[in-house]
Amino acid sequence: MKRALILAIIFLFASAHPARAEGPVTLRDYREAVATALSLVEQANGSNSSEQDAALLKQAAARLETITQVQLESGQRVPVDNRPLIAELNNAAQNAQGATVADALERLRALNAALGESPARVNEADLASLSDILSKPPFAPVAEENWLQ
Repeated sequence: MKRALILAIIFLFASAHPARAEGPVTLRDYREAVATALSLVEQANGSNSSEQDAALLKQAAARLETITQVQLESGQRVPVDNRPLIAELNNAAQNAQGATVADALERLRALNAALGESPARVNEADLASLSDILSKPPFAPVAEENWLQ
């Protein structure tokens, strides 16, 4: 019984104060973290207990706090700044106002939907067309005649 209590306390402490991620997470892991945070905020939005709401919102914020970089399948690392969203979740946890929770929920839904989209692929023909367009006026400077000559 004591051992279970100690493990529960360690788990609660660890989840309340997550360590920063050592390196980037995969795009799949980031999508899962956002989906988990969304689920927690939806639970808080449907709950009638302000204490439970605050705990769920703090868990959602903690789930996103550790992620600062995402590594794409191409190997490219993309910085991720969830600080405004985390601040909104923490603010909602402290105030437990419906409008604040609804705002955080809307942002998480939008982020989740955007992460559900397939990344755009650019092919060489499109790049060649773009380069051709950008090499002509009004995008490229026109060689002007020097009237002094």
